[in-house]
Amino acid sequence: MQAPTFITGANRGIGLALTEALLAADHSVVATCRNPQKAGQLHALGKAHPHRLRILPLDVTDDASVDSLAATLIRDRLPLALLINNAGAMEAGFGLDNANREEFDRVFRTNVSAPFFLVKSLLPCLRMGAPARVVQISSILGSIASRTPEMGFRCYAYNSSKCALNMLSVMLAEELAGDQIDVTLLHPGWVATEMGGKEAPLQPRDSAAGLLRVIGRLQTGESGQFLDYEGNPLPW
Repeated sequence: MQAPTFITGANRGIGLALTEALLAADHSVVATCRNPQKAGQLHALGKAHPHRLRILPLDVTDDASVDSLAATLIRDRLPLALLINNAGAMEAGFGLDNANREEFDRVFRTNVSAPFFLVKSLLPCLRMGAPARVVQISSILGSIASRTPEMGFRCYAYNSSKCALNMLSVMLAEELAGDQIDVTLLHPGWVATEMGGKEAPLQPRDSAAGLLRVIGRLQTGESGQFLDYEGNPLPW
């Protein structure tokens, strides 16, 4: 049996859609979120797939929460084939005039520090599941080469955090190559989620389907790429 996939932010949006699609394809999933007791749709999936979905609490920004969860999985000697760092945050105020230090720090802690330290904590499980892959849900908004003044989307914290995630992940790809753990950055598209807004043209299930197709086509040893949900390379 293939080792499970670990997903953060699995209670809604893209994370929930990824969980549902993987279960439909007969994969096993460890689905995590901050408040599982409030994740009604996730628990409905658990009832439908009781032996292939494990739902666990995880606040990716809390060291104690990360350490506790990692210790549980390591104790269980659970191999992981795929870690999808999906949980993310965007600031509430846009632009320089509305910038807030606490919001800025929260976004960076969620989008940059959290994925890095989760990989660090779950490394024993990824090594057990090797060849394995870490997928970082990034964004084209973190692409410096794609930035133009006409974009007008001034989420300073979000955009720069995704740019930082890209560099961090390229460095992880270099370091983990010897462990047969590949790292891929994926842009999910503009998706109609709580973060993306109702006007977004892409539904979570369509983004998730595209992301999983791209992941499924990647070969062992292909690492450090920045791709969109259709598999197209994106500029840094």
